Amino acid sequence: MLNSDELKILWVSAELDPYSKVSGVGDVSRGLPKALYDSGIDIRIMVPRYKFINPEEHGFIRVFKGKFPFIQGEIIVWEGKLTNHDLTIYFVEHEIFKDEKKVCLDIEKTNVEKTGMKFLFLSRLSVETKKMVGWTPNIIHANDWHTATIPAFVKAFPPCKKNKVGTILTIHNLAYQGRIPVHLLEKIGLPHIYFGDLIENDTVKLLRIGIKWADKITTVSPTYAKEILYTDLGFGLQNDLIKRKNDLVGILNGIDTEEWDPETDENIPQNFSKKDLSGKQVCKRTLQKTYNLKQDPNMFTLGMIARISKQKGFDLLIEALPDLSKEKIQIVILGEGDQKIKEEIRNAANDYSDTLSVKFGYDFRLARIIYAGTDAFLIPSKFEPCGLTQMYAMRYGSIPIAHKTGGLADTVLDTGEFKTGFLFEKYDKDSFVNAIIEAYNVYSLNKEKWEHIVKVAMSQDHSWKRRVNEWKTLYNEILINIRKKEFEKISPEKTSNNDSIDIREFFK
Repeated sequence: MLNSDELKILWVSAELDPYSKVSGVGDVSRGLPKALYDSGIDIRIMVPRYKFINPEEHGFIRVFKGKFPFIQGEIIVWEGKLTNHDLTIYFVEHEIFKDEKKVCLDIEKTNVEKTGMKFLFLSRLSVETKKMVGWTPNIIHANDWHTATIPAFVKAFPPCKKNKVGTILTIHNLAYQGRIPVHLLEKIGLPHIYFGDLIENDTVKLLRIGIKWADKITTVSPTYAKEILYTDLGFGLQNDLIKRKNDLVGILNGIDTEEWDPETDENIPQNFSKKDLSGKQVCKRTLQKTYNLKQDPNMFTLGMIARISKQKGFDLLIEALPDLSKEKIQIVILGEGDQKIKEEIRNAANDYSDTLSVKFGYDFRLARIIYAGTDAFLIPSKFEPCGLTQMYAMRYGSIPIAHKTGGLADTVLDTGEFKTGFLFEKYDKDSFVNAIIEAYNVYSLNKEKWEHIVKVAMSQDHSWKRRVNEWKTLYNEILINIRKKEFEKISPEKTSNNDSIDIREFFK
């Protein structure tokens, strides 16, 4: 394995916590690079400088101002450090990002041409770091459809003539594939050879380009890596992925356990630990008051924090309310998203006001109070590539009640002495209700068992530090494969019998 200081990684993403987070990708884009940096790797992040990010307010320094022939207008690169950390971030400023109010997940719900061009531009620019900041990575790490064309751009416009640059594409959610018109790829200058066979009705899914050309492809959990190959969770890309299955790896996400710690969290009413859970009751009372629910310590209080979409299982929750309202159960929701589903949730909250209370939007502090103040946490997702909320919930002693899919199946244990949650296998209302009632019965009838489950859940180590070695191994594999191929290209005719080649030179 190469030394950590030989790895130079550029992480490129559409979002980054705390500057432009809209989904779990923002959390991952902060947490994983931070852990890799702390392990000795020279990793840096590149993200757009959206209009709402103020460089002066954050103390960023302008390190580049200039133009490139592949897009009109001036480009500025701001260099900053991750909040409370030394990790370097490059914020790319261009007029193309000026009207972006939030990061787009589903391109088809926006101006497709405008949004598509924004992220093609970001991807194209990622191979120009030497010209902009005087630094060249040896691996560029792309994330989701937004930056999925990076592997193709790296091959078409090599960032370094001396040494090839490797690429990784991480698929956080295969449902979002970034379909754009072909002419945008032609406009940005990507040669036809990199996407010609992927054209469908004059459009191309950007994620397919990344799947085809990346050196390695990762997903955010081992189970999801299998699901996308052989089930409808492949969303039509099963054949593309099967062709690359030998280069497909599932690595679980993690969380920042220093930032997410109920013993030190300043955002919750009272701190607590697995040795002393008394503070959790204080958080529960605050939560009940905040959501205008009955302040009763014996109520089984459930939380749900999610993007409001079909994927997240709100249909099951709404369907389950008539059954759940018969028990001493309260449910609080925090989220933002689909307007139609929001209206359905709002109506349900009016009909079952003693059981369900909702706040739309995203409130960082309130989210912490929900994790700390709930007894259990609902994750009825139809599919879930990894999920972070179950890890945050366990960290704060809120027991996951989740659909057994993707990363939920990999992180929540439903049996034995080390049980950390309650899973249901069949995606339907009855299975969901049964899992909730099973948890409710343990909570209300067997306090000793419930407290044991809570303490086991809080003892789980889902830190990013646990994932670092897996990522180091993968990065090393990419670089070693590249250097092997470079060595194999040396023709015997070009060396005399008196010449010798030291293969070690290729692995420096």
